[in-house]
Amino acid sequence: MEIARLRAEPARVKMERDILGKGDGVFREGAGVKYAWIERHRMDWPVSLACQVLGVRARAAG
Repeated sequence: MEIARLRAEPARVKMERDILGKGDGVFREGAGVKYAWIERHRMDWPVSLACQVLGVRARAAG
């Protein structure tokens, strides 16, 4: 299990880097702007990861 986690780590780090790189400065904005950005890019990256990288809490569905 540890080996699988370590193998997945580079992909996760790349996604985090890509989110920050393509965030269009959203990191400096308020939570509402961040949530809107995450919604627009939900097909590109996992929502939970985008929330973590941008420093907002994942919203409950519904």
